[in-house]
Amino acid sequence: ESYFIRSSPHGLDGAQLIAVNQDGSLLYGLKVRIQISIVELPEQAPEVLTEATEKSICKYHVASGSHRTFHLDDDFDALQLTRILEFYVLADNLVVMLTYDAENYQFSQTVIHLENKKGWAQTIVTKRRTISRVSGPPIINLSFLDQGLVLICGARVTEDGKNERMTLSIAADPMRSFRRKDEDLSPLVSLSELL
Repeated sequence: ESYFIRSSPHGLDGAQLIAVNQDGSLLYGLKVRIQISIVELPEQAPEVLTEATEKSICKYHVASGSHRTFHLDDDFDALQLTRILEFYVLADNLVVMLTYDAENYQFSQTVIHLENKKGWAQTIVTKRRTISRVSGPPIINLSFLDQGLVLICGARVTEDGKNERMTLSIAADPMRSFRRKDEDLSPLVSLSELL
């Protein structure tokens, strides 16, 4: 533990989310700082401004100690960055940010390419899906990431107002989601509770 604290690059200090590649040789730290300001003008309603003062991903090679910080491009608005649930690695220069918009029950998987020459983290694709009646923020399970799957778990309200468990299996790589459709595993979870 003390080795990592002394040897970690500045880009990993204060990172909100850490992701590790499959063989454990690379760490990726997502760091976001949000500043909220309230602007009050005479005879007008106050306006809330949200600004991302820092938004970066640090890629750190564990064995060599080499690292590079990539700055997120302007496609990432500050509000989206406040909704991050999970962050994971697809390949050495491809990471995914999973966000959840509670107002619209919408999940977004954003694939980000880490451009070495320019030091930018650029959006490649964003896949959005709406899951109705989700009650509360879901839990993201990355246990099946090596099999190309991500599980979204939580509770949703049935039509008669009761909470039921929800488990949805989605493709970890949204660019390949046309090959593998989302699968609702909720009936299997309910069945296992009865056994």
